[in-house]
Amino acid sequence: MIAMNRNRREAVRHVGLRRIGVSCLALGAALVPAAALAQTAPASQDPEATEIDEVIVTGIRGSLRSAQSIKENADQIVDSITATDIGALPDRSVTEAVQRIPGVTIDRLQAREDPDRFSAEGSGVQVRGMTQVRQELNGRDTLGALDGRALGFEDVPAELMAGVDVYKNPSAELIEGGLGGTVNLRTRMPFESSGRLIAGSLSANYSDHAEQWKPQGSILFSDRFDTGSGEFGILANLAYSELASRSDGIQVSPYRARRLGDDALCAGLQNPNGDPYACGQDWIDQSYLGLTADQTLYVPEGVSWRRLDSERERLGGALALQWRPNDQTEVFLQYLRSDFDTRWDNYEAIPQVDANNNFVIPAAGTQFTFDDDGYFQSGSLRQISYWRGSQPVAGELGTQYRMATRHQEREESSNDLSLGVRYYPSDRLAVSADLQYIKSASAGWDFTIFSSAYVPEVTIDLSGGRPAAGLGPDTFTSDPANYFWHAAMDHIDDNEAEQIAGRVDVAWEFDHPVLNSIRFGGRFTDREVTNNYTQYNWQALSAPWNEPFLWMDTVLPEYAMLYSFDNFFRGDVQAPTVVMPDIELARGFLRSSDIIENIGGNARWSPRGFDAGSLSTQTEKTLAGYAVARFGWENVPVPVEGNIGLRVVRTENTARGSGFLPDLTSYPDLPADDRAFGTGAAFDVSGEQSYTDVLPSLNLKFQLTDSLIARFAASKAIARPSFNQMFPFVDLTASVNPQGTVVEGWGGAARGNPELKPMRADQFDVALEWYPSPTHSLYFTAFRKNVEDFFTTGVHTRTFEGRDFLVSGPTNGEEGTIQGFEIGYQQFYDFLPGWLGGLGLQANFTYIDSEGSTSQQYISEWDAAEVIDGLPLEGLSEKAFNIIGLYQRGPIQARLAYNWRGKYLLTNRDVSDVRLPMWQDDYGQLDGSVIVELRDGVSLAFEGNNLANSENRQLMGANTLKTRSWWVYDRRFAVTLRASF
Repeated sequence: MIAMNRNRREAVRHVGLRRIGVSCLALGAALVPAAALAQTAPASQDPEATEIDEVIVTGIRGSLRSAQSIKENADQIVDSITATDIGALPDRSVTEAVQRIPGVTIDRLQAREDPDRFSAEGSGVQVRGMTQVRQELNGRDTLGALDGRALGFEDVPAELMAGVDVYKNPSAELIEGGLGGTVNLRTRMPFESSGRLIAGSLSANYSDHAEQWKPQGSILFSDRFDTGSGEFGILANLAYSELASRSDGIQVSPYRARRLGDDALCAGLQNPNGDPYACGQDWIDQSYLGLTADQTLYVPEGVSWRRLDSERERLGGALALQWRPNDQTEVFLQYLRSDFDTRWDNYEAIPQVDANNNFVIPAAGTQFTFDDDGYFQSGSLRQISYWRGSQPVAGELGTQYRMATRHQEREESSNDLSLGVRYYPSDRLAVSADLQYIKSASAGWDFTIFSSAYVPEVTIDLSGGRPAAGLGPDTFTSDPANYFWHAAMDHIDDNEAEQIAGRVDVAWEFDHPVLNSIRFGGRFTDREVTNNYTQYNWQALSAPWNEPFLWMDTVLPEYAMLYSFDNFFRGDVQAPTVVMPDIELARGFLRSSDIIENIGGNARWSPRGFDAGSLSTQTEKTLAGYAVARFGWENVPVPVEGNIGLRVVRTENTARGSGFLPDLTSYPDLPADDRAFGTGAAFDVSGEQSYTDVLPSLNLKFQLTDSLIARFAASKAIARPSFNQMFPFVDLTASVNPQGTVVEGWGGAARGNPELKPMRADQFDVALEWYPSPTHSLYFTAFRKNVEDFFTTGVHTRTFEGRDFLVSGPTNGEEGTIQGFEIGYQQFYDFLPGWLGGLGLQANFTYIDSEGSTSQQYISEWDAAEVIDGLPLEGLSEKAFNIIGLYQRGPIQARLAYNWRGKYLLTNRDVSDVRLPMWQDDYGQLDGSVIVELRDGVSLAFEGNNLANSENRQLMGANTLKTRSWWVYDRRFAVTLRASF
């Protein structure tokens, strides 16, 4: 239908280098504007006769123009962010940049299942509420050793990026694996520039809560030149940055339900022995809380104070070589290296209350106050313990508080080498092939030391929202003589992953009134992940059940540290002064753990090293083939073009690890076969599975007018579980009757499940898009995903050694639907007079609704055990929006961006002491930048993040949600000098 002229061949070349199988209309628009526009000339025109001048636009306008061109010209649903200026992605990190795209949201935590530690920059990415997002680098795999699937977006320097594309309903030529969507990070290539290019930037970053300056810089060199053997291009790019951050949090412990009738020992509330503690909870609740039989009151165990000081260091480099020996052949090599190192110190003061043996009651002469629903509002707490060591305690103690210092270090690296060739035997035929090798490593260690004290005064007032609380008196909490060494906990891991992948693609164009082209190809991957991972090794040093106490004023007094949480919440929240283990002891774990190991008394802790039980190996092999036909009709009332395709992929997984059998050695009266089985010994855990998926796709694009486009897309997609979710480790248990004669049930906890099936979805999109000018657009997209086999954490049956065990861990949930819509708008108001003509606006809104039981979790409550069904999908906010004010006029550019997302489920079970579903409350953040062009190619930028000092809140619970945490963290500022020539 249309001959592959030189412009089109140029576009195909760029597409081949960027991502084989991605529409040349989509990416050619960003890389070769003139060629892209020529390809999309109205059907009534002859592209050979159409002359279009290339218009070069830089700055904010250039980035918006390029991103809009990609979206408009793509034959599938895609949104983009581009950096037309070298090293000038709109945000300081890739993660924070992609949150501006409609339907994309991010977390601000190091891990959602452990929501007590914030990330210095945005972390996890969700697309349309789903965390199953495929991450690509230049259209190929990325690989992270920690979970075996992908690097974190925060691992990749933003300065290396030319742009980011988010594909939401892909065609069959795109690599499978992104159920929410596919995010492709694009780096630059030398042939994209007309000649030599040198660019660099230098930044100073300031975090106002951490009160530290950190450096950041990048440099790029690119050139292309003719040789006797064709044209050659080289590009080298290096980026380095450091960042310090501080986060402060105050938390309310889980509310424990207090009701009568729970304690069988106190039926009728009789206390014949005169011992106020032997009777148990019912007698205490009636005596101290005034409970009656028809009441339920909810009392927290206390309030916690937390501080996290973190630093990260990121180094990234890219090398790209291109060689065009003749007009038919092109060869390229790309190498990318990423290093990401983090270190953090954590300081905590947390109530240590064992719900089985301790009860919090009002201090003498005081009463608690409650709201109308029976939830605690204010009061002075004390703690009753009727068990300590080997004897009941007939007396009242202060409330036990656990002080902790914790240090973690992690080093991550990734090496990505790709070699490819593109061959054009004719104007209508293009053949490409590439081979990729990736190796990634991640190693970390984590050490925590705890001290404890029975604090006599604990006051809490929750009536004003954020807790007003205190520990005292100060003379007590500041005295090491009142603290004992409590416990230590260590963890180490060392992980490696490597993959080789190859692909071949063929594109063949036709001169046909309907069929434009066909594309077909194949791809294979071979991936292996090795994890050395110890479980978190918590052991007591001294505690109420293993006295004598190791008092800190007499045992290692030189490691007792007075800590005051200075400038807590920037001075807005009162925090206590307490005695903690010296942070240097935690930081020195690798060289001085013997100090704690030999502390004396009945201390049980010793560091845990790698052994057979900590090693696992997983492999994955895939083989895929696809075919896509592109078609179009011109001479119809509404011109239409599109593609229809099919992708078939075979996946084979193996997993080898270990677990521990139940320990029944202390039950001599059990049946002989149960005793012979329950040795507590390690055993091999393995699994393997294979499956084949057939993934059809259809994309239609209707050119309603010159500026109005309608789209329809339908496809089937899969998302494989992460390697962490398939981690082959299980700790098996058995419940025995009180007589010790019968095993009543087999249970256990698994870190992963090698039998986990992939998630699959049928997905549909309809869209209407209006493009009245190159930087003005308005669009609406509605979508629906019918998903089956959700990944969740719950109780399921697994068979080991011929016995069925009820195991908690990763499993597949039921069916569900995710549906919603996105609205987006952008425009520069050039029609306004004078300087006002530089104003512009970007805005988008996303609404997502889910139906069906997507999460199930066995919750170990403080006072009961229950199964909670029907929690929403983790990471899914019902509403999210961006409003971005823009300005570009003369030498000045400015941007003020507000990003907001609604409440969402972080995890259906927190891994800390909460053990409840945890939610992120509504959160919005204001960021901004001003760029002044000093001369051609030289600019000075002033940037700020979290300008409004937003407070971050987390909620806990399943049906009734109560605020768990309040957090504040840094406002970040940067001054950047950028130059290119």
